Amino acid sequence: MHGSGGTKSFADIVPLYASAMLRVAAALVGPAEAEDAVQEASMRAWQSWPTLRNVDAVRPWLLRITLNVCRQWRRGLKVFLVTADGELVANPRHYRNAEQQLAKANKRVSRRKKGSNRRKKAVRLLAKKQQHGRRQRTDFHHKTALTLVRTYDVVYYEAIQPANLSRRPAPVPDGNGGYLQNGAGRKAGLNKSIHDAGWGQFLAILAYKAAWAGKRAEAVSPAYTSQHCSGCGERVKKSLSVRTHIFPSCGLILDRDANAARTSQWRGQRLRGVAGL
Repeated sequence: MHGSGGTKSFADIVPLYASAMLRVAAALVGPAEAEDAVQEASMRAWQSWPTLRNVDAVRPWLLRITLNVCRQWRRGLKVFLVTADGELVANPRHYRNAEQQLAKANKRVSRRKKGSNRRKKAVRLLAKKQQHGRRQRTDFHHKTALTLVRTYDVVYYEAIQPANLSRRPAPVPDGNGGYLQNGAGRKAGLNKSIHDAGWGQFLAILAYKAAWAGKRAEAVSPAYTSQHCSGCGERVKKSLSVRTHIFPSCGLILDRDANAARTSQWRGQRLRGVAGL
């Protein structure tokens, strides 16, 4: 890359703006996840680095990538799964990370003349990128399921229905022939993240790996797992935006997903006649 400061590499430029990227990320996703967001933004920037020609435009370019990553994190899924022990498995976001490259490959196909060799070549490139994303996701599912099967003799999981989770919100008529806003735009981003996570495929892989190893993977009801207190069993109503479970009676303060994991474990043990948590 050439600019006012001469030729500079990616490793020379990015550390100069790391503090600014951290401030943006901390303001949007919080200090705890700011470093991870900056790391993902840096990876995306490195992938697009050869296309940047002006070194003077690096700072706004890096901040824009950081902003886009944080926005996706806020409307998407941050965690793939949480165990009852409180261990988190981060959501790798395979499709989200490759979304821009896939969009460029799609645009390249649409610009080529139908029936031409250039279009055939662009179609093959697009298919290769899509296949790479699918293989990444499948590999992650296999490795994560294998880790769970090796660690636990019995795995309880919520019997979620990804197809139901990713449904469009119902339209809301306004009474005058039109419709009110129903949050479909925000839900579309969440639906994309749900499909990207691939929970249905992961649960199928987990089930057969557990059976092959002579262990058990059992589904429990997902109803109110994040609202039932895993400490005392009482229900604490909360909206989806509330990510911390706080119950004044028993004094339990826990991450919402961790509380749901402990509740699922307690339900599974109760069904088997084992003492709960």
